[in-house]
Amino acid sequence: RPAAEVMTEDTIFDLASITKVIAATSAAMLCVERGLVTVDDLVAKHLPEFTGDLREQVTIRHLLLHSSGLPVNLNPTLPPFSSHADAIAQACRTKLLFAPGSRFSYSSAGTMVLGDVIERVTGRQFDEFCTAEIFLPLRMNDTVFRPAGDRLERVAPTSAPIRGQVDDTVARVTGGVAAHASLFTTTADAARFARMLLNL
Repeated sequence: RPAAEVMTEDTIFDLASITKVIAATSAAMLCVERGLVTVDDLVAKHLPEFTGDLREQVTIRHLLLHSSGLPVNLNPTLPPFSSHADAIAQACRTKLLFAPGSRFSYSSAGTMVLGDVIERVTGRQFDEFCTAEIFLPLRMNDTVFRPAGDRLERVAPTSAPIRGQVDDTVARVTGGVAAHASLFTTTADAARFARMLLNL
């Protein structure tokens, strides 16, 4: 909104679920490298409220591999949430669709939980940790959560109500930062990230 615009080389895009790859997975593996978690830690070790109905069997590995049993999204028929804490509380009460590790099912809710684990073990906000530990060291200077200032005019229009707001409804209503979808970047920064993975 408000209308389609011509793309430029420095257009900033809402990455939607690619946030899971560039931000959440990278941040989780940094935590593993630093000894803050292991991939086989139970989620309940770091989120004690994430128990009951087999949730106490879910590991960090399950969250990373989308095999936790958590659904794609949080239940929209439950009372609406207005904060990140409310969304995590709902995720911690959400009934699993299957036993952890028994199958694959893509889950934004699982990545939201992973983001909260990252915040708990680092003692830092998810966006702050990713920016300081991933994006700035890689000189991904246009990779941000909640773009503002001069960047706003470069943000590609989406169906979000306001330019620069994340398109994902859950991420938007919980403050604009979520591990499953809320990152913005340019094609140049995305290519820089890919080169890092390829070690080029």
